[in-house]
Amino acid sequence: MKPASSVSRLCRLVVVFGAWVVSSCAPSGFVSESEVDTVRILGSSASTPYALPGAQVTVSVLAYDGRPTRPEPMAISWFPPCINPKSDAYYNCFPKFASLAGAVGPGQNLSSVLPSGEDYTFTMPADAVSTHSLIPGTPTVDGVPAYYGLAILFNIACAGHLELLPGDSAANSPQSLPLGCFDSQHNQLGPEDFVFGFTTVYAYEAGLLAALSNTNPVIDSIDFNGQTLTANADGVTYTAPALAHCAGSTCNSVKVGPSVPESSWEVNPEEFDVTGSPLHEEIWADFYVTFGSLSDDARLLYSSGNGSVGGLNDTDDTFTPPSDPGTGYLWIVVHDNRGGATWVTIELTVN
Repeated sequence: MKPASSVSRLCRLVVVFGAWVVSSCAPSGFVSESEVDTVRILGSSASTPYALPGAQVTVSVLAYDGRPTRPEPMAISWFPPCINPKSDAYYNCFPKFASLAGAVGPGQNLSSVLPSGEDYTFTMPADAVSTHSLIPGTPTVDGVPAYYGLAILFNIACAGHLELLPGDSAANSPQSLPLGCFDSQHNQLGPEDFVFGFTTVYAYEAGLLAALSNTNPVIDSIDFNGQTLTANADGVTYTAPALAHCAGSTCNSVKVGPSVPESSWEVNPEEFDVTGSPLHEEIWADFYVTFGSLSDDARLLYSSGNGSVGGLNDTDDTFTPPSDPGTGYLWIVVHDNRGGATWVTIELTVN
C-alpha cells in the first residue's frame, strides 16, 4: 500500500498561472473560493479512483466560465496520462509535455493536438503496478516497494488556446509550468482565464484492490430550505424554487446541502486509530455559487473516526440571495479523502 503522505488531497490542488492554491482555502481578506467569477475547475472525479491494471477509467471535470465578459470561450484540454512519475511527483511529468507536443513547437497552438471536453477515458497500463517499484525514487513502505501504480491526468481550462513556453522552464524550478494560456494575438493570459489541474488514479492488483474497496461518494438527494429537490432529466442538475432578492434589510437566506448515505463512508484500510483499528474516510462538501453568497466554502459530513457529524440541519450551508434579480448556479461537490468525488448543479432564479 502507498504511504499515508501520498493519500493527501492531491486532486484538490490546482496550478493557477504557476502558483499553487488549495481549492478549499481562501486566505483572510481575499474573495471567497466559493464565488465563481473567473474560469474555474470546481471538481474532478475518476469513475474508479482505484483501478485494476488494464481497466478503462473515465476522468471527468466540473468546470465553469464565470467571467463577466468572455472575449474567447473556455475550453477543457487533457494531456495523456502520466504513469508512475519519479517520486510520484506531478511535476516530474512536465518534461513529457514538450515531447508530446514536439510537432507543434513553442508559440504554436497546442490545444489543436490535445483531447478536449469534460471527460477523458484512458486504459490503466497492464504493468502499472509492476513497473512502479522499478523506478528510482518511488516511495516504499517500511523499506518494501510500494504495491501500487499511479496515473496522473492533467486537465486544463483555458479561455483561449495553449502554447508551450519558450526555453527550459525546468532550469529555474522543476515545478515551473512549461505551458501557458494565450489569446488569439498570442498574449499570455492570467489566472482569471486559465486553470491547470490534475487528477490521480491509483492501480492495484485484484487481491489488494478488493481489500481497499474505494468508490466515489453518492449524493442521494438535495435539501433546499427544508424541501427535497427533484433531479432534472440528466440526474445531476436540479432546479430550485424561485427566491426573492434582498431588499434593504429584508433578506431571506435559505439552507442548502446534500444528503450522503452512510454507505459512502467507507472503511479506509490505509489509516488507523490509536488502537490500531482502521479508520473510515473523511467526507466533506464544497459549495460554489455564481451570485449571492454562501456562509461557508465547505461543510464536513463524516469524520474519519466518529462518522456523521449530524443531520441536514447540521451540515447544510446557507445561501443568501443577491440584491438584484437574476439567474445563476450553485454547485455542491462531495469529496472523500481517498480521491473520490461527485457533484450536482442547482439552477437558481432570484426574482
